[in-house]
Amino acid sequence: ANCAGHSVSARAAGSTPAAAICAGCSRLASELRKVLRRCSKAAETTRAYLESILGNLSAGVLAFDDRTRLRTANPSASVILQQPIAELSGLALADWGRKLPALAPFAELVAEGFRGAREGQWQREAQVGVANLSRTLLMRGSRLPGTPHGYVVVFDDVSELVQAQRDAAWAEVARRLAHEIKNPLTPIQLSAERLAVKLES
Repeated sequence: ANCAGHSVSARAAGSTPAAAICAGCSRLASELRKVLRRCSKAAETTRAYLESILGNLSAGVLAFDDRTRLRTANPSASVILQQPIAELSGLALADWGRKLPALAPFAELVAEGFRGAREGQWQREAQVGVANLSRTLLMRGSRLPGTPHGYVVVFDDVSELVQAQRDAAWAEVARRLAHEIKNPLTPIQLSAERLAVKLES
């Protein structure tokens, strides 16, 4: 055995207190290495699991450190924004516009969200230019607990949903208008009835 630079023979290992301490330290170090390997494997499994979840989300997810530097982004973030978000890794929000000018308005929306956040959380719906089109994004941000803290932003393109709601509202307006046109005498009849009531009183 070898403990702190001192060689101890196998025969003497059981005969001296120093050798017993050395053997105990060696066993402890071996156990610690096993625990570290298990922890490392568990951390790797958890990381792979989270990456799998993020990779399959349709919403965009951005994670930032305590100085709003991008730590990670899922593939959907790039798809929704039509920009290579991975190129911004390690870059603070304030510098996104210099690297990818098309993302400057989006970065400012995120920064404003965290500046005005109540209890570290915010939500907003915003119009953002994406590939020369105006898209409606629903954005939610949250400050992550811990020291140092970080931030996470989840966003999705809800343009089709908003358009569907508008279409439904216009369809209702058109239906009512069609009813009024189809029955032109109804308003005239109601007006006449009101007028008759006023004349009688």
